[in-house]
Amino acid sequence: SRGDVLVFSDLDAILAPDALTHLLAPFADPAVGGVCGQRVIGELRGELREGQSDYIRSDSAMKAWESRTGSLTSNDGKLYAIRRELFAPIPDGVTDDLYNALTVVRSGHRFVFAPQAKAFIATPSRSPGHELRRRRRIVCRSLNGLWKHRAVMNPFRHGVFAVRLAVNKVWRRLMPFALLAMIASSALLATRHPPAHALFALLLLSVAGAGAGFLSFPFPKAVRRAATAAAYFWIGNLGTLLGCVDFVAGRRYVTWEPLKGRVGQATDA
Repeated sequence: SRGDVLVFSDLDAILAPDALTHLLAPFADPAVGGVCGQRVIGELRGELREGQSDYIRSDSAMKAWESRTGSLTSNDGKLYAIRRELFAPIPDGVTDDLYNALTVVRSGHRFVFAPQAKAFIATPSRSPGHELRRRRRIVCRSLNGLWKHRAVMNPFRHGVFAVRLAVNKVWRRLMPFALLAMIASSALLATRHPPAHALFALLLLSVAGAGAGFLSFPFPKAVRRAATAAAYFWIGNLGTLLGCVDFVAGRRYVTWEPLKGRVGQATDA
């Protein structure tokens, strides 16, 4: 490659006609070393479609806020670009999008968000089992890449960005362990303390709602959306828990068989 900027995308992404124009515009600022485009679900399908759609919208909102106030603590492999001179070889067993983004930040440049640079995809997870395996693999690879770039989490060198990165990529991954502790403690205290009883009942209601999200019963739209959000939440946390265990145990995902397909193209689950 001899160009000044390297652009990365996935095979199953369909780029908007003006995506590269918007993606390259921020490079007019010499302080910008990398730019992330916006993932857009162009075709909703699968049992967790509403939960995934809501998650992607909230993630894009977070990226926009981070970009206005510094650098992104996450990247999206569907569409992003970095300056060629900042590229470093990508080791096995890491998420290449996050690894490249942290390489840019580590060099002293900003990594920003270009929401108008859109990449359209089908629903990322085709089934609960697919989402579980996908989240487990991503978390393990992400933590491995973060470990290799652990210097970026030094607040004395990278300031507020280091704290944001720790919150987004480390502390957030500890939520499943906090949930397990909350379930166990509220169950033990439920018979003696009314607040613990209410908390335990709320947790059970959330799990029941997650189960309802898998039923084909014609629930009202609002109920269906809440149920699929609960299902996506619990499956995501289970996958995160397994990914953390894999990372600590030294397991590494180097190759796997992806379940992908272009928007509008049939894909086996």
